[in-house]
Amino acid sequence: MGWQKPHSCDTLGRSTGEPLDRFSFIFAFYGLILGLAVTAVLSGFADFARRHRIRELGLSMALLALLVFVDICATWLDAWQTLRDVQLNFEGMLAPILTATFYYLAAAMVFPPRHGVS
Repeated sequence: MGWQKPHSCDTLGRSTGEPLDRFSFIFAFYGLILGLAVTAVLSGFADFARRHRIRELGLSMALLALLVFVDICATWLDAWQTLRDVQLNFEGMLAPILTATFYYLAAAMVFPPRHGVS
């Protein structure tokens, strides 16, 4: 095996040395934020289940969690088409960043906090 020269930051480990294209750069950041939102929904459910409160979950909270989860996944899939022509500047990135941020906040609020509402 031996020592290998590390890849530069703009190739993301691709051996061809091609620079990272604009869409890949934008989609990676957007996908990261949406991935954190999915993690917030799943970890909220896991924490709720860990506290043995599954019977208290209720149909409305379960459906809300499912709706947020499916909506985040659908938005991520839709971004594959819609973000292809986004400019890599503040104006072009404002809507995708705000969308992903609001999804993260919504996902984080689906399940009640561990110690009740403060």
